[in-house]
Amino acid sequence: MQGRNYDVLLLRPQEIKDVIEISQAIDLVEQGYREAQGFPIINAPRRRVHSRENVRISNFPGGVDGLGVIGSLTRGEQVKHDETAQEYPYREHPVYLLWHPQTAQLQCIIIGEICEKRIGFSSLMALRTAATSGVGFRHLARNDVKVAGVYGAGGQALHKILALQNERPTRPTRSIAAIPITGKSSANAWRHWSRPSSCLSTCRGK
Repeated sequence: MQGRNYDVLLLRPQEIKDVIEISQAIDLVEQGYREAQGFPIINAPRRRVHSRENVRISNFPGGVDGLGVIGSLTRGEQVKHDETAQEYPYREHPVYLLWHPQTAQLQCIIIGEICEKRIGFSSLMALRTAATSGVGFRHLARNDVKVAGVYGAGGQALHKILALQNERPTRPTRSIAAIPITGKSSANAWRHWSRPSSCLSTCRGK
């Protein structure tokens, strides 16, 4: 895409596959948290709006000064829920907008979810939530604990196991238990990964 005085990089879903591993994602999230301590107004809480027809738009604004980036993630989805479960009849690709932090020029538009290169796409937010958990594993998990529970639905649990193994590689793999969140929306996603041995062998890259 060409603008008046500059070019904008456009990356589509097929162009952002297999670009990052969990170890890199954890390092980047940690950098974001660390830098936000000194300049907190570069980030803001997630905001959501809803249409009358159950379409939800979520926006995540923020940046990392040390990486020279500021921007936002916006995602649209249909949401249906009752007292027991929440379902998503349709989810659109997320869209990332990245601006230059000094000139305010639009630098890049990314369409699609960024995935862990060894696992591939599994679910929205799986890599991001796992990388955030990985920062916690790195700094908060006790080395003398023998059993670790990893909570999540389907791909999220799988990514979190990978993050835990990345940060605690000396722990026996049998001590890691993946525990799915219950509910209709997670049952189908979890069924394929219901056996811990499958998760662990995949996380080792086998």
